Amino acid sequence: MGVVRNDWLPASWLATVKVSDMPAGDMPVFVGIAAEAEIDAYLADVAHSEVTWNSDDDPVYLSREGENAPGVPAEQDFWMTSSEGLDPQSIVWDVEPGQWTVLIMNADATPEVTVDVSAGARTPWLIIVAVGLLGAGTLCLVTGSVLMFFGLRRRPATQQGAPTPGTSDEPTVSAGAKE
Repeated sequence: MGVVRNDWLPASWLATVKVSDMPAGDMPVFVGIAAEAEIDAYLADVAHSEVTWNSDDDPVYLSREGENAPGVPAEQDFWMTSSEGLDPQSIVWDVEPGQWTVLIMNADATPEVTVDVSAGARTPWLIIVAVGLLGAGTLCLVTGSVLMFFGLRRRPATQQGAPTPGTSDEPTVSAGAKE
């Protein structure tokens, strides 16, 4: 098997992702996006927590054990995009094919980061798909309505015993007949 490439479609057509965080403490916070393999290597043998599921309720964390301290995140060269500071931080990134991870941590790599995070994605092709599906649905509705109209239309009922056109109950008399 080979790697599936996406050279024919611009990366910005996949989606644009925005991640924002609001530091809840007085420490500068770092937020970055990198390849999953790079972050796994960066956090190897480092105690950290991963969000495995998030819904409207509280997130579910998976705690990882480790004994090493990570390097300062801003000094790493594998980030696709990143930001750090005391103020709310936001990063915007055009999604590319691959496995990606968002990492949020204290800018000085100390443990116990506290942030409020929001994330979203924008897909420019979604409106095209929605309009296409709406148009196809409208076409099906109109076609079905026309077919139902003609299929359910009653034919005029003929009265029982009524003469059909061209016939009559009166006897016919020929013009040349003698009595």
